[in-house]
Amino acid sequence: MVSVLMITYKHENFIAQAIEGVLEQKANFPFELIICEDASPDGTSKIIQKYKDQYSDKIIYVRNEVNIGMMQNFINGLKLSKSPYVAICDGDDYWCDESKLQKQVDFLIANAGFALCFHSVYELNEKGELSRNGKNTEIDEYTYSIDDLASGNIIHTPSVVFRNGLIKNFPAWYKDSPVGDYVLHMFNAKHGLIKYLPLSMAVYRVHNGGVWSGLMRTSVLDRWISMLNNLIKEHFDPSVKEKLFLQKRKYIVEYLRLLMQENDWQLFLDKLAIFSTADDYIAQLWLIEYYPKYIQGIKKSRTYKLASSLQKIYKKFHK
Repeated sequence: MVSVLMITYKHENFIAQAIEGVLEQKANFPFELIICEDASPDGTSKIIQKYKDQYSDKIIYVRNEVNIGMMQNFINGLKLSKSPYVAICDGDDYWCDESKLQKQVDFLIANAGFALCFHSVYELNEKGELSRNGKNTEIDEYTYSIDDLASGNIIHTPSVVFRNGLIKNFPAWYKDSPVGDYVLHMFNAKHGLIKYLPLSMAVYRVHNGGVWSGLMRTSVLDRWISMLNNLIKEHFDPSVKEKLFLQKRKYIVEYLRLLMQENDWQLFLDKLAIFSTADDYIAQLWLIEYYPKYIQGIKKSRTYKLASSLQKIYKKFHK
């Protein structure tokens, strides 16, 4: 009934807890665990093999002899699934509710108009502190559409269960995408609604070895903007594309602000040239509003005087 897809790389300290969280699920239907391990240089593979030997009827284990990358590893794992439903739990996360699969599959079986469902999660930091994640904390159940999702990701990876087979083929760029789960959710959401369940049934681990949690904010934004550039080119309704575009614009503004604060001027100018060429709004916003504020202390600067004059002209024209 369900294939649980677990992508893992260098997770020897976490993989056992991830596997046990799946094996402990109580359900009135059969489920399998597909583990795709991407040639980890640590002891991850040995730990997985022990579980595979003990639970050979439940675990499908694929170990890549050479590292093929996260997205290709995920695509390969998804192709192995023949089940009606797919759940995801990366090798450094884990489930903390033994009825998680039962609750989510029951919902999807009873509600044919929904393509996927997800729930809230806890976050666990390296100090061992557990907190409720702020990405989605609604008290009640809530129904989202693809338009909502296009405004920003609301789904944590270990919380999602989706109908298998909705996506016939991934675009060629997907295997090299710096972001995988959000793209997956967007393509699935083309085929139905999204249900949020107000239950914290998984733990997302924040650690320096994580794909995202170990990155600086500028690196995260750079990857996200790159992904959105590709996603916007896909076949979505105009309203969805508009929301994706606005989401990208929001992250571009934050990214440029951070580059200026870090005094990485050459990178700032290079990125500003790229972004402002593609979006007139960015060019106007930075010339008229943000840039004068950043250089307002340099009163004698010709650039400041020019920007201030242009700002007054623009405001008068706009009024």
